[in-house]
Amino acid sequence: MSMPRPTSLLVIALAISAHRPATGLEAQDRPWAAGLQVSYNALAGGATNTEESRVLPTNRFGLTALGSWSANRWVLRLEAGIARGHLVGRDSSSTIELVQLGTSMPRYRIEPLMGWRMTPVGAGALLLYLGPTLDWWRLDGYTKFTIGGEVRLALQAPLGRLLLENYIGYGLAPQPFPAQALDPTITTHALQTLALGLSLRVRL
Repeated sequence: MSMPRPTSLLVIALAISAHRPATGLEAQDRPWAAGLQVSYNALAGGATNTEESRVLPTNRFGLTALGSWSANRWVLRLEAGIARGHLVGRDSSSTIELVQLGTSMPRYRIEPLMGWRMTPVGAGALLLYLGPTLDWWRLDGYTKFTIGGEVRLALQAPLGRLLLENYIGYGLAPQPFPAQALDPTITTHALQTLALGLSLRVRL
């Protein structure tokens, strides 16, 4: 699974925030925050038939709204978002070429996360997040609900009342295809996700 190179926004933010340490009002009296997040999700898994031809959801960008609450070294976070994409097919005779199918297959996700600040990094921090993923997939008018899990490693930088955060995450969930869309000869595989995300929150 290929991933785009991380941006340098977080490095710049950490350098700036090193000269602007968070005040007691910002760090203690404003535990709530809300914002937006963009992510790139590379997917592996899907379904294969008896000839080993494979179909799986395409890699996709996601847009997420989120809220968080912080206390000492702990962070509670709730996210809700959408990642639009299609199906992609790989013929058994080809290991490189992918053929995009016209069928739309969006993913709607709700994800509660528990975070732990492992160590400070300048004025920011390195965090570890763990949580379940609640996904709704739509395909050909059918809906599939799956419950999986995700682990993230995130680097956070404060900018006054703003929090800039960049993360890399790994997720594992059941296959996303509705039973009505599967032929009995189809073999399904667990869906793996490698994600790279950037979020911006404002302390409330």
